Amino acid sequence: GLVGSEMCIRDSNMSDTYFRKLFFDRFHEAPSVYLLNLRLSYAEKLLSTGRYSVVETAFMSGFNDAKYFSRVVKQRYGYPPSKLFVHHARAKEILE
Repeated sequence: GLVGSEMCIRDSNMSDTYFRKLFFDRFHEAPSVYLLNLRLSYAEKLLSTGRYSVVETAFMSGFNDAKYFSRVVKQRYGYPPSKLFVHHARAKEILE
């Protein structure tokens, strides 16, 4: 089925090009980038709780492939998702 920006475009009853233009004008990034940022932000919160595995987090935050999720997280943050919680815990200790 449709996921992400494709579903938004379909539900908007606009052409693909027009929807993307309006979206970019409003949010200053493509719908796919916006969605990826939302998913990564949510995944970061899930991982920081320490309650969920990387695989659970990947699926709960909208990724259909845990390996792809791990690659994206490593590209974005510089370390794999399994280390994300450790990084946040250290940063929190420093700030307190």
